Amino acid sequence: MSQRRLSSKFRQNVRNRLSRLTRLGEPALETVIDGAALLGAREDAFRLEASGWKAEAGTSIDSDPAVHRFYALLAERASQHRWLHLLFLTVNGERIATSYGARYGNRLFLFKTGYDPAHAQCSPFKLLIYFAVRHAFAEGLTEVDFLGDAEPWKLEWTPTTRAHHWLFVFANTSRARVLHHAKFRLAPVLKRWRA
Repeated sequence: MSQRRLSSKFRQNVRNRLSRLTRLGEPALETVIDGAALLGAREDAFRLEASGWKAEAGTSIDSDPAVHRFYALLAERASQHRWLHLLFLTVNGERIATSYGARYGNRLFLFKTGYDPAHAQCSPFKLLIYFAVRHAFAEGLTEVDFLGDAEPWKLEWTPTTRAHHWLFVFANTSRARVLHHAKFRLAPVLKRWRA
């Protein structure tokens, strides 16, 4: 992250948020990669990811048992290969923000994020990204990918975007064919009808 590429207003905002957080205690980036520690830390990640608006909107990992199983299994399998990094922003050792991170080659991919709303005035997620990007480049990585759409908060960090595509895979079963029909035939018709 070249500080010169970030706007002066954005850099000032990060400094102000960091100053606020530092008044509460010592901020640090905690990266959990290994086995048992990773499996234990995932529960904190789930809690933080669900603690804000995502739980209310029904989009948190814990909102859907199948999604919860997927991310729990992902952590379990990834702990054997050391490519999943659970990132936490901590203050005096207390975890206040999180992101699942996948390290592949010289890249870090960030997804499934969340923070404790009690610390919202400090922008804990923005500071987690700040520490994570600095750490990634200090480790010799060449890219941090925020994944997903080009949302305004991502464009604060970089103007560079990359197209991402959805891939839906359905089993060859009657139930899957019904789901496919609902997703790609019925849903578009309903969407046009509502518009």
